[in-house]
Amino acid sequence: MRAGFTLGREFGKLWVAAGLANLGDGIRLATIPLLAATLTRDPVQISGLYFTQQLPWLLVSLVSGALADRLDRRRLMGMVHLGRTALMGIVAAAVATDTVVLPLLYGVAFALGTAETLADSAASALLPAVTRRQDLERANGRLEATVTITNQFAGPALGVAVFSAVAAGPFLLDSLLLAGAGALVLALRPPARGEVRPSGASLRHDIAEGLRWLWGSPVLRALTGLSAVMNLAINAMVGILVLYALEVLRLTEAGYGVLLVSWAVGGVLGGLGAAEISGRLGRGATLLVASSTLAATLMVTGLTSSAAVAAVMQGLMGFAGGLWAVVTVSLRQSLVPDRMLGRIAGAHYLVSYGCSSLGTLVGGLVATAVGLRAPLLLGSALVTLSLIAVGRVAVLLRHHTPFDPAEPEASAA
Repeated sequence: MRAGFTLGREFGKLWVAAGLANLGDGIRLATIPLLAATLTRDPVQISGLYFTQQLPWLLVSLVSGALADRLDRRRLMGMVHLGRTALMGIVAAAVATDTVVLPLLYGVAFALGTAETLADSAASALLPAVTRRQDLERANGRLEATVTITNQFAGPALGVAVFSAVAAGPFLLDSLLLAGAGALVLALRPPARGEVRPSGASLRHDIAEGLRWLWGSPVLRALTGLSAVMNLAINAMVGILVLYALEVLRLTEAGYGVLLVSWAVGGVLGGLGAAEISGRLGRGATLLVASSTLAATLMVTGLTSSAAVAAVMQGLMGFAGGLWAVVTVSLRQSLVPDRMLGRIAGAHYLVSYGCSSLGTLVGGLVATAVGLRAPLLLGSALVTLSLIAVGRVAVLLRHHTPFDPAEPEASAA
């Protein structure tokens, strides 16, 4: 446990802020659909809330990344949290006064999604300023595990319990948690190397510069594409997992919940163990282990009819996902110069979240045309084909100048 306290007080503030904000996200994730269901039972209108919140990732993530490189990242992130505090306060007040309507929820969902693009780009760019470079994987591992625990375990359970007692309660609680997160981020000590200042160029120029820089870095260009493939493969399964569990594995709703818990437990262990595994195997080999495990577990899950085997595979899949997430984000933060961190994160999120949405759509179409096992087998095939590219990245990392931000920048120039 002692190692957990060596990352510094400033990281501690950011870590606790991430826990509070993601606990609020988990509460909202479970209760906004419940609230919408009290207004309509139209599946399209309810599912449209999720799409509306995800839409800003496709529309403004590049702009958000550019802003994270121009503005004081601490203040940007803190003010975004406080803005979300106000939004959830409005929802809580509307529920308490019985004046909530679907258009309000749609507007809040889009605003929250837009705020999330800003907060995530700023957070990814801010972490290297509050953590030593050699501790990035350990720090990202703790953040990844915290997000999983609060988003997938504690938040939804707490939100549903409070909603059952007082309908406005979860949204008020979310508002308070976001306020606490905002206060902690604003209390961060300014980084010693100074904040990024506006470049004087247009946002369009800054975005184009970031895209050129990303394309000029062979390692990060490959990792962005590979992350897109991984997300497409995983979300092709996620989109039909509930039907797969009920119709192929013959599980009850509670059994389906066990699959989700298995995934989450694996994700926590993968996040926490990433630094140790990467330290022993190297980052390239760890990426190969993660992607190979994902390919194998998707295939086995697609072929099995055993609920026990499927649960184990879900745990291993979550573990592989946690490893991949921690190592790739740590590489990005290690290889990208401070002035470009927000823009590279924004470009990565654009591709990553875009393929997540595409994967869900592909999974539904393939399952309808071929059967419920097909999306998992398709995902396994895609990841298997990508292993050659993962191996190429591992070779590049082996011969790469150790995490020197100037090298990829020079190649991009």
